[in-house]
Amino acid sequence: MIEVIFHLLKALFMKKKYFFCALFYLVFCSITISANVSKDIYASKDSLITSTIFQSKTSQINYTPEFQQIMKNFSAYKLVENIKLIEKLENEVNENSFEMGVLAYYKAYLYLEFDDFTKIQEEKNLIEKIIPELKDKDQKILLTCYSNMISIYKAEAQKNKSDEFLYATKNINMLDFIKNKNWHYLVFKGKNATILANYFVKEKKFEEAAKYAELSSKYYSELRDPYYFTFYYRTKGYLESTNENPEKALEYYKKMMEIVYKEHSTYNAYSYYPMVAMAYKKMGDDEKSANYLLKFKMTNDTIQKEKKLAENYLKTNFEKNLKSQENKKRNYFLFFGFILIIFDYPFNYPSL
Repeated sequence: MIEVIFHLLKALFMKKKYFFCALFYLVFCSITISANVSKDIYASKDSLITSTIFQSKTSQINYTPEFQQIMKNFSAYKLVENIKLIEKLENEVNENSFEMGVLAYYKAYLYLEFDDFTKIQEEKNLIEKIIPELKDKDQKILLTCYSNMISIYKAEAQKNKSDEFLYATKNINMLDFIKNKNWHYLVFKGKNATILANYFVKEKKFEEAAKYAELSSKYYSELRDPYYFTFYYRTKGYLESTNENPEKALEYYKKMMEIVYKEHSTYNAYSYYPMVAMAYKKMGDDEKSANYLLKFKMTNDTIQKEKKLAENYLKTNFEKNLKSQENKKRNYFLFFGFILIIFDYPFNYPSL
């Protein structure tokens, strides 16, 4: 081996023109890669999460506990913790699997925090790409529901009530064809019933709202986790408050807040404090109303700090990942250039 390397180096120095051709090729490739990657960094520096190089690994594992944890992390507003968990899972599951589609949904939900609708659409497109690859009909339906949920959240962010109603109705109808009534099914049934209940409250159709609120309760109870009942109690409180029953609304809000405090659901508390404040306002208790508005402000400060941490983490990770890709590409071209030199060797120096 040492002898071969010696002869190779000797040949390279004997035929300098070949050596410099190869050297020029390697330098040119390195400069080109650096320029392209730098261009990518500046073009994409406003993006938040790095694109992951997916690895095909086994997905015969039940990832439901991890998905449950991601959902609860969002409620607790643990964004950085969620980003790390999502990145970890992306490297474990298969590229075109149901699990990868679910992770794309959670990433889209994360992008909602930063109003990055371009990235949200990219994750939705990924889900749409995976759906035809799935053989399991239940998984196809569920992943379609996840895609529709992204449309619902976008509609909510853009104040489009009709789209919320449309996609939630689609999900409710599709889920009737599911055979395996698993965790995903129960969560979707409950959450989409909640969305429809809230929609009908906004429309002041209280009987329809109450019907869907009770339907959500049915599915949340099957999940056997009090966390999910925060959605039910919130909707019931919202219904009663809108229907000018603030005392009844407070009963539901108090039940909700008991769970929120127990689960440390910072985001739920943040979104519910104004509702509790409004109920007290309607009852004429301005002091308690002001107290809950103060709690809302304090929680909002906490959320903004976490949001800033998450944004900094994502941007740092983004540039780090691009740098890693730059190094991988440079190593690839260096290796390729070395191979060219080796192949050039026997044709130009047959006597060595």
